[in-house]
Amino acid sequence: MAKTRELCKDTRDKIVDLHKAGMGYRTIGKQLGEKVTMFSVLDIDQNDIVDTNGAGDAFVGGFLSELVQERPLEECIRAGHYAANVIIRRAGCTFPEKPDFP
Repeated sequence: MAKTRELCKDTRDKIVDLHKAGMGYRTIGKQLGEKVTMFSVLDIDQNDIVDTNGAGDAFVGGFLSELVQERPLEECIRAGHYAANVIIRRAGCTFPEKPDFP
């Protein structure tokens, strides 16, 4: 199994980051008292990746933007994936003027 590390402690929701483990990249999420769920990251052509600086911060920002609204874990992770996916397609840690997150 891939190396994992806990990203937060003593919270209701725990997120675990799973690095590439022969099955592609995944985000692992576990809500206290519930099962562990794997979430596939958004597919992207390697040629579309411009700059990965800030991708982790963008993920956390997207995730937290939903968490503070008390959205389900799945929506928090989806928002994090969206934000990171946008960041890696642009030079520098920048978003388009009008993001298209649903």
